[in-house]
Amino acid sequence: MKLKVLIVFFILCSLFSFSQVDLGADIESCEGNTVVLDATTPGAITYEWYRNGFIITGEVSSTLSVYYTDIYEVYVQVEGDTFTDDIVVTFNPNPIAQTLTDFSLCDNNLDGFGTFDLTSKDFEIIGNQTEVYVSYFDSQVSAEQYINPIVGPYVNSANPQTIWARIENTVTGCFTVVDFDLILDPNCEDLEVLCGPVPLNIEYCYPNNSVKQYNFFNPIGSPLTVVFNSGQLELNIDKVIVIDSDGATQLFNGDNNGDLEGLTIQSIGSSISVRIESNDSISCADGSSELIEFDVFCADFAGSISGRAFFDENNNDIFDGNDANFRNGYYTYEVNNSGIINEIVSTDGNYYIANAEEGNSYEITYNLYEGYQDCYTITTNAVSNITVTGNEALEINFPVTNDLMCEDLGVYLLSPFAQQPRPGFHYINRVYIENFGFSTINSGTIEFVADDLVEFVETYYQTNPNHVVTYTSNGFTLDFTNLQPGDIEYINVRLYCPASVELGQVVNNTVTYTMSGNDDFELNNTSELAQIVVGSWDPNDKMESHGPEIVYDDFSSSDEFLYYTIRFQNLGTADAITVRIEDALDASLNEDTFQMLRSSHNYSLSKIDNEITWQFDNIYLPAEQDDEEGSQGFVYFKIKPKSGYAIGDIIPNTASIFFDFNAPVITNLFDSEFVEDALSVEDSNFIFFDMFPNPANDLVTIRLSTNNSGNVTVKIIDLQGKLILEQHISEGNNLELDIADLQSGLYFVKLNTNNKSLIKKLIIE
Repeated sequence: MKLKVLIVFFILCSLFSFSQVDLGADIESCEGNTVVLDATTPGAITYEWYRNGFIITGEVSSTLSVYYTDIYEVYVQVEGDTFTDDIVVTFNPNPIAQTLTDFSLCDNNLDGFGTFDLTSKDFEIIGNQTEVYVSYFDSQVSAEQYINPIVGPYVNSANPQTIWARIENTVTGCFTVVDFDLILDPNCEDLEVLCGPVPLNIEYCYPNNSVKQYNFFNPIGSPLTVVFNSGQLELNIDKVIVIDSDGATQLFNGDNNGDLEGLTIQSIGSSISVRIESNDSISCADGSSELIEFDVFCADFAGSISGRAFFDENNNDIFDGNDANFRNGYYTYEVNNSGIINEIVSTDGNYYIANAEEGNSYEITYNLYEGYQDCYTITTNAVSNITVTGNEALEINFPVTNDLMCEDLGVYLLSPFAQQPRPGFHYINRVYIENFGFSTINSGTIEFVADDLVEFVETYYQTNPNHVVTYTSNGFTLDFTNLQPGDIEYINVRLYCPASVELGQVVNNTVTYTMSGNDDFELNNTSELAQIVVGSWDPNDKMESHGPEIVYDDFSSSDEFLYYTIRFQNLGTADAITVRIEDALDASLNEDTFQMLRSSHNYSLSKIDNEITWQFDNIYLPAEQDDEEGSQGFVYFKIKPKSGYAIGDIIPNTASIFFDFNAPVITNLFDSEFVEDALSVEDSNFIFFDMFPNPANDLVTIRLSTNNSGNVTVKIIDLQGKLILEQHISEGNNLELDIADLQSGLYFVKLNTNNKSLIKKLIIE
């Protein structure tokens, strides 16, 4: 009996093992692809295919090619029995590539080559899509197969040259490839105008049927004046167009009755463009018209003092032209012994002082940053009673010698874009590596470690592709070689914040220079960035890298510096020609320890006591709608609190950001509190809140995320940090504030529990 049962069982298993159809697991592919379903079954007599329950006429083979998302089913007849199976095939959409324009640069030296930052095209390609990224390739095959992506700034190999961009979904892997051309335009030229007694002179003998455009700018924000000394144009045919600093407003368009002599035009901003267009008849080149000659100069120039600190390698106290600029210091100057000390910090070590009035007397000093005094000597660190005569452009340089050949590599970790970790989304950190010394660092290793709350995804846009990156379990190491004096390199880090991470948690990522045996300044060998997980954020913000809570014992045993980042983004509809940031340092901060570390764009900085101003002239910061990544910028600096800080002390700080002549954008109020020990989110039982209406003019309601089980304090603070109103919520989850008596403007609403705080902006109309 047992033998018969076993035989029957074996027969049934054989039938189901070798005759029953199996289409396999559900399939995901990308739109535009073809998926072949295979129902091949031994002994099959007929095949019948269905799509979403409806028979597919004419499909009677063992395979079926499908192109659409749906449920597919097959019926297979085998020796009188019919077997069936179904499968779900999903075709995920490919990312949508926006319509691309070509990438054009002025060919200033007419060699047909230029350096292109391809990442500036990212937003034009992506638009507002999320979960996608862009890579660039020099051939279509490489883009489709993801072979040798272009990393870092790219020098074209032909003019024009076609570049292929691959936009890929980070979840599905589906991608789209589009192309655009790199073009070096020989008919335009970018020229810097240095404010001085001698104008920039241009002579142009224009040929027939031609277009030539000159783009002039100056680095200090002075308006520019164009004066035509000579030039003839074919009446009503050829023309000159003069374009203002916004790149659109035409200050002049015409032929000036055929004679340009005496035509004078002044810009509103600190740049101006002159465009000359001719047809195919009369021209200067054929001798039938006079050449065009004009001067460009700063409209408000009254003399200047400028110069640099430089590494005096041959110890002759003279800037020889090839000497490297020295950047480990800052300038101070005083005018007419007024007692007001002005401070200048520049990106490249140069300084410029525009003389406001003839007869002014200047005291100028160059100062080394703290910690560098033992390595370097300033031959002459101060000059006195300096005056400027007429429109004189006076140059005063400060030679610096390297006494001990100190080695100094610094690493910095910051968030350069308007991104905070947000559950379910990617965000970016950036690691900077800088050789502050004047000797080559032969080799070294840095290590990036991501917080356990987030996931390290990848590195991208590495400015030096020769450095070796090795991924670790939650980060990477980077091995560099031959880092030259003054070299600044960076690498972007893409991270993912899982959807399960709760709002309000603090994410701490770190970067460390691990091979620092020869480094003389170890305090800048480690950098930590603490970011709060948010649900939405204002892209113009201020943050400190330790986060809102600073463990007192850890801080007091470190370098005792606070590391601030002020980020800005142009949310308007046109380029911002100038950007200005004003920061009134809190009284708890020691303004004498202020030191700039990094910025997204070239800047000039002035500091008077606790008032700091960054000026970005001719920044031409794109609008978010035109270039999302390019529309952003930042400044990054460090400063110490004044001595005597203690557990429980809070240092508040905010900043004002000006785009052109618009009203200032006020950042968040960032509080740094010294605590005995950092509290986890689980310990804090922190309460979040909503606030409505906002803007408000009479009453505003505060609604807590949960019922309050303890005492909650709600404060309204003005822009100067003054407490305007304070109320308590001892039970329940709602509070109604009467704000009818407050003046219109921007305020901060701060909610405090026993151990945490949260701040939101409130606009009162």
